[in-house]
Amino acid sequence: MGPVGCKHGVCSRNTDTRVDRLIAAVIGTSAELIKMAPVLNRLVDRNADVEVWYTAMHVQGFADLAERAIPDVDIRTIRDGNRHDDVARTIDVPGWLRDVNRAFRRDRPELVKTLRRDGRPPLILVHGDTFTTVAGSLAAKRLRVPVAHVEAGYRSGSFLAPFPEELDRRFVAGLADIHFAPSAREVGNLHRAKGRVVDTQANTALDSLRMFLDDGWDEPVAEPYGLVTLHRFELMRKPADINRILEICRSAARTTPIRFVTGEHGRARLAQHGLLSWFDDRFTIIERVSYPEFVPILARSSFVVTDSGGLQQECSYLGIPCLIHRERTESDLGLGRNVVLSGLSTEAARRFLEDPQRFRSAPLLDEFHPSDRIVEELVMLGYAP
Repeated sequence: MGPVGCKHGVCSRNTDTRVDRLIAAVIGTSAELIKMAPVLNRLVDRNADVEVWYTAMHVQGFADLAERAIPDVDIRTIRDGNRHDDVARTIDVPGWLRDVNRAFRRDRPELVKTLRRDGRPPLILVHGDTFTTVAGSLAAKRLRVPVAHVEAGYRSGSFLAPFPEELDRRFVAGLADIHFAPSAREVGNLHRAKGRVVDTQANTALDSLRMFLDDGWDEPVAEPYGLVTLHRFELMRKPADINRILEICRSAARTTPIRFVTGEHGRARLAQHGLLSWFDDRFTIIERVSYPEFVPILARSSFVVTDSGGLQQECSYLGIPCLIHRERTESDLGLGRNVVLSGLSTEAARRFLEDPQRFRSAPLLDEFHPSDRIVEELVMLGYAP
């Protein structure tokens, strides 16, 4: 086969068996860490030279999660300043971006030395659609290093839904040299992208689920329950909309108890809008836990109501009935099978919750291995032994 047409002339197929190139994964959130962990662990298993460059968008619990998810990967923090809190609000973003840009400028000589320590072209990995994805891609260009984008090609068709993720995805698509797309649909969305587009056949979230699912997760529970997670800016900024979906969930909880999963900031927003009165002994608030603890809770749930694209993916692979309470979704994964997109229609939400079990489907846990596909490609390109 011929050369792979990546930019900078560093992505051609490798015929040299000596592979010591550094792969630096730029990660800032727990979700990015979770979905990149299977890839990074497989690279470590092949004795690849791997680092994580951490921008500290999410701080609470990140160290413990990293220790469980990628115990053998070195982590280098790329963030200046003394404030290392979660970037949980829009007003926090400018300060965080300033800190990250300062750190990249400050550490540039050391980063260049690290990247070129063996004299061979390195690679920077980014994931998804966060501000860290953008910052990592821009840093790669400044450092003149090719960038590979994992979870590339998702599109909702609207710059405002979801915002700013759709803008982030499109921006990074113009910078990436290698695009790891989760399905043929996303490959099609990247038909104008430069560089190499690879169909991984599934999202790496599938491999993350496998990491933390325990035995017996698919056995019946003593008392069925539903899960609700609602946190996105597009919904939370509209008290009337969040009020209506909470009312519908509380009504559904008369039949099946529902647990509303949120953290400190989410609870504060609910209090700010006067919405805590919707909760009672059937419709309860439970604290957000780390991903390894959450996976068994999710896997045993009867149904899920969420505005999270990540949970859409996980529910699709587990076959759990799932209502995506958003106007649009960037992925068609599970739609028409076990996933329903509400379009923010309260009537659609009510119909789903009347009998969510009619949407249950068979799990897809054994069908795809996207992280293996990514690593195979990196081996072929000479970035891993």
